[in-house]
Amino acid sequence: MNAALLLSAALVALAARPDGRPRLRRTGAPDPVPRLFVAVGRRLAPLGALPDPPQAAAAGDLARAGVEHVVVADLPALRRGAVAVFGGAGLAAVLLSPRLVVAAAVPVVAVLGWLHPELWLHSRARRRAAQIEDQAPLVLDLVAVSVSAGATVGAALDGAGAVAAEPLRAELRRLAASMALGGRRTDELRQLSARTGAPTVQRLAAALGRADRLGVPVAGELRMAAETARRERGHAVAERAARPAPGSCSWSCSCWCLRRCCP
Repeated sequence: MNAALLLSAALVALAARPDGRPRLRRTGAPDPVPRLFVAVGRRLAPLGALPDPPQAAAAGDLARAGVEHVVVADLPALRRGAVAVFGGAGLAAVLLSPRLVVAAAVPVVAVLGWLHPELWLHSRARRRAAQIEDQAPLVLDLVAVSVSAGATVGAALDGAGAVAAEPLRAELRRLAASMALGGRRTDELRQLSARTGAPTVQRLAAALGRADRLGVPVAGELRMAAETARRERGHAVAERAARPAPGSCSWSCSCWCLRRCCP
């Protein structure tokens, strides 16, 4: 009985845990849990598709999250499998502990499974954007130094991508390759901003756009953008340090609920 309740609580915590601080896991690594849900959902395909929630996950969300092992066509199966697994865990808890509070939690767990694609992708996108933000000020400085030394913007971005960490390295190399093939810098930077969702990358696109439009030196614009990114990052770190970690409160509440349900 306790094991089933602990399993249900763990599933709820995994689906609903707020991301006050980015996790250290690499966002580019395949996540086995959604892949399991997709496999289960494909087996349940004869039961039909579930309705999508408002603002359902789409291709742009997959790109911002850096997910390559799940494609848009897998999202219905992912939702169906998550509902089946979450709901099955809730029903198992009811069978092992037929209490009103446990039975009332089953619809909540099923709804969390229904919203799992959006919750999962939003969480990964936030972690990925935070990882890019950690590297972006250094990359802006490297690009500014390279441009000042006479390199083109495309070559400077390619060189910065060689020393940056993932996932920013792959994005910068993709940007440089697209520009080398004739892509317009403005369009490619706009797409990069949409894929990453990182404020500093959006600032990079704006700085290069101003330099093209006004004819001002690119290096100066990039250094200003790097200083702004460092200042905002310092403020964000100070704010996170000043408030308690959200995980400690949520797990404390979960343990209290489990003690109440399982005296």
